[in-house]
Amino acid sequence: MPGIDADIQQLWDELADFDAAHSDQAMHHLLNFINEDLHAINVLWFVAIHLHSLKPDDPVFGWRPRVHGYLYPDAALEKRSRDAKQSIECGKINPSMIRNAALAGQWRANRLVDLVEPEWFESEFYRDYHLAHNHGDAIWLACPINEDSEVYFGIFRSNDAPRFSPEDRDRSLRIVCGLKWMLRQLLLSYGVGIGNKSLTPAERNVLHGLLTERPEPLIAEDLAQNPATMHEHVKSIYRKFGISSRAMLMALWLGRKLQ
Repeated sequence: MPGIDADIQQLWDELADFDAAHSDQAMHHLLNFINEDLHAINVLWFVAIHLHSLKPDDPVFGWRPRVHGYLYPDAALEKRSRDAKQSIECGKINPSMIRNAALAGQWRANRLVDLVEPEWFESEFYRDYHLAHNHGDAIWLACPINEDSEVYFGIFRSNDAPRFSPEDRDRSLRIVCGLKWMLRQLLLSYGVGIGNKSLTPAERNVLHGLLTERPEPLIAEDLAQNPATMHEHVKSIYRKFGISSRAMLMALWLGRKLQ
């Protein structure tokens, strides 16, 4: 593809080799590339969904984080993510979140300095949510999947590293700009953006099996599940996706019109 760096094109080719049943592994491969390419120390991804039922004066316009993961997870980071979600519901919202939510619908990359005023770097939020975790600087990438869901990436550098440059920011956007197909698969694998409820961990394991050619009894055997229990998970997955067959499930992943 003209205008795309050769190493990014190679990354896209590598990601295309992961089948639909291995979306988590594909995401890990992408996070590792981003982390090394931008000399970061960790990368966060999360899905934000748009809740139309919220009040029109909601500071982040109805957008709420849902499933997430880190390249290098640990207990302190998981607590930070839980606290951040709770702070949104309590109305204690970081200005960078408001700015990002206001730009929903656009593929975008912003450094912290692009999103907040200089005095923000002296704030309690910056100290507790960034410096305390050795995240001195960040780039926030946002990738719209449809009008009600976006995938975000947070790319973090250590406290003693140079801040991200405009070239780093632009490079990060080039890395993900051709990956809407992959990010859509990721959302589907969690059931996000399909129905009111996301898939449970047990249902996700079953889903990964359904996306292969293995019959249900063998998937149940692989997962050490009773076939009846396995079939109940299958029916729940179909209900959440609004479909009625395995062929329709595969059509979702292949981006085909459901019959």
